Amino acid sequence: MSGTRPRLAVIGLGWAARELHLPALRRTGAFEVVGTADPSPGLKAGYLDYREILERVECDAVLIATPPALHREGAEAALAAGRHVMLEKPVAAGVEDARAIGRAAEAAGRVCAVGLNQRCHPRFVDLRNRIRRGDLGRVEKIRSVWTTGSGYSARSWLGRREEGGGSLLDLGSHQLDLWRFLLGEEPEEVKAESESHMLDDESGRLDARFGGGAVCEARLSLVGGDTFTVEVEGTKGRVRVKPYGRGMQASYDEQWRRFARAVMEGGAPAADVRDGIAGLEWLVGAVKGLPKAQRQEQAAVEYPLTVISSTTRDYGALRTTVEHLARAAGR
Repeated sequence: MSGTRPRLAVIGLGWAARELHLPALRRTGAFEVVGTADPSPGLKAGYLDYREILERVECDAVLIATPPALHREGAEAALAAGRHVMLEKPVAAGVEDARAIGRAAEAAGRVCAVGLNQRCHPRFVDLRNRIRRGDLGRVEKIRSVWTTGSGYSARSWLGRREEGGGSLLDLGSHQLDLWRFLLGEEPEEVKAESESHMLDDESGRLDARFGGGAVCEARLSLVGGDTFTVEVEGTKGRVRVKPYGRGMQASYDEQWRRFARAVMEGGAPAADVRDGIAGLEWLVGAVKGLPKAQRQEQAAVEYPLTVISSTTRDYGALRTTVEHLARAAGR
């Protein structure tokens, strides 16, 4: 490691990297970003192949912000090359891939963090401390409502459960980890139900029961407006948190500061690969067997559409064409 800051390479320049991580890195200066890789030409990354950046760029750590189904190959390669890793959540699209990443991190002796940033949200850190002090008494219920419009984006993997998408894996990974963080214990049971029309698990409900008696519920959706609330009810009081705003921004900043300290000084990041694996194991078990969306691949139609040819089938084909064009322009 050279200089006063560790050096970071970014693999995957999709929405999460551009809108969440890179701004946090600029605000904090926790790492010096020394290179980027993404196969989409329109994103103008320094490299199109992650293998090139690992071979050619001197760095201490790597952010892997590719779709979850690609996490394993990137993480294993980075860890084998001696780099510390920050993985976007969920840690992988499936449990076996997640466990393989965990084994690779242990064999390499490197930090492997997972982007479960809500552990660093100042309101949730304060709430956890209040629960520990007994200010709320015994926690009986935690209710979350989190809806976004991300299902309408061009990120096709978000609609496919086998690729780590759907509200239960994408948003649920944060919520289950938040419950574990606040309560300081593991769940005894996790259940899920969902609706899958356009996307797998586009809307869903996650329920968990913890050993201390707390019952947790999250209502999640990728096809709604931007709403996020968390309410904790105890025998002595109730607290309601709206996480969006400056606190959410601060959570990404602190997540990167803690990862930088773990890289430079040793110790643990805010959430490591073991946390990611623990949550994913519960979630994958809960969603198993839930119905998926019925997809029909539509052939593209020629332009312009006439009034006569503007049937429902042609509309579906046109929509598919537009979606493919949007995805080609970048995730």
